[in-house]
Amino acid sequence: MDVEDGVAGAVRRRAPRRAGRPSGPRRVAGALALAAGIVAVGAVSAAPGAEGATSPRAPRVVSPRVAASRVVVSPAPGSRTASPQTEISLLGVPARDIGAVKVTGSLSGPHRGRLEAYSTGSGASFVVARPFVAGETVTVRTHLDVAGAPGGSWRFVVAHDISTISAPTQPALRTDVPGVLHPASAPELAAPVVTVQRDDAPEGGDFFLAPKGTTGRAGPMIVRADGRLVWFHPLASGEAFDLNVQRYQGKDVLTWFQGEVVDGHGQGEDVIESSSYHTVAVVHAGNGLDADLHELQLTPQGTLWLTAYQGTRWNLSGQGGPVDGDALDGIVQEVDVATGLVMYQWDSLDHVPVSQSDFRAPHAPDVPYDYFHVNSIDVLPSGDLLVSARNTSAAYEIDPARSGKVVWTLGGSASSFTMGPGARFWF
Repeated sequence: MDVEDGVAGAVRRRAPRRAGRPSGPRRVAGALALAAGIVAVGAVSAAPGAEGATSPRAPRVVSPRVAASRVVVSPAPGSRTASPQTEISLLGVPARDIGAVKVTGSLSGPHRGRLEAYSTGSGASFVVARPFVAGETVTVRTHLDVAGAPGGSWRFVVAHDISTISAPTQPALRTDVPGVLHPASAPELAAPVVTVQRDDAPEGGDFFLAPKGTTGRAGPMIVRADGRLVWFHPLASGEAFDLNVQRYQGKDVLTWFQGEVVDGHGQGEDVIESSSYHTVAVVHAGNGLDADLHELQLTPQGTLWLTAYQGTRWNLSGQGGPVDGDALDGIVQEVDVATGLVMYQWDSLDHVPVSQSDFRAPHAPDVPYDYFHVNSIDVLPSGDLLVSARNTSAAYEIDPARSGKVVWTLGGSASSFTMGPGARFWF
């Protein structure tokens, strides 16, 4: 995750869940850094009677995200945010055990498709042959034990998506000016010169950067502790974010986001490159979306967690906006790197009301309302997700096995916890 918009610290797990209301608040020690580097430090208490005020369920023993033989699906039962280009993700059993999948749109009728297995062996996506129609209700019927869908059948609504893609306006690059490096072996690199202004620069250890601006070209960069260039990957267009070393298929790799920045979020793709600087994979968000710049996290299973945004027609009248306004849906996806299939998707608009935003909605119907602004993802040992959002000043524990239900909220206007003296979450 990028430094400005990351989550740091830990929240101590709760004591075993008790039946009924607890007799008093439980104290939970911890610190959480949200966007802009502001940290709320101190004790926080679970509000009596709040969901998640006591310990989580026992760890699941079969899959990190699903109980034995239970299938987690995306779009989730009851979702109102599905993209017309959505796959139907079925996670939790091998593809060979899924059987028949029947898909019918209330406007578009029956949909043919094909099951495509995940490389992890933990499920498959039903990829439809043609898109759904905005506003219709889609019914999916299976013979599986689906979380949140008794009898293996469920419905979701296809959203009226609004394009958030706009032509970037970038000033002309300045490459023939002081502060730009033109190595004799590759003068076309036009790498920005890095100056390290410290007297105690450590021996060894490199800086991983993603310089931006108009002096030199943009791109991921590695420099020594004294600023000498080690490696630079100039981009033909756009900017790079979140350059890191991660592990993929048992090996160290470089990862970064590259693309355009539009209204504070990214529209691009995620790159995985080997230790010898060869491209291993370029990962795109699925379901018709673009990857966002805020999170790019590989797992030992060969999957990648990413964030994405989608403009969706939404009623914003309760926040001072129009009835048919444009809300930005904060999206979390797990993508199978080898196949590009979406294994799981969570949408903020399905689970966090726009009324919990720290900002009022814009009056203009064509101005997107970034009410949530998803920042980071972490997979907890239980398989639940920890997701932070800047514009609600909160972090959320999310349970995929309960259709993406929010287990507890830490911070914000609907916190499941009472903050200790002097502790406050902001952005």
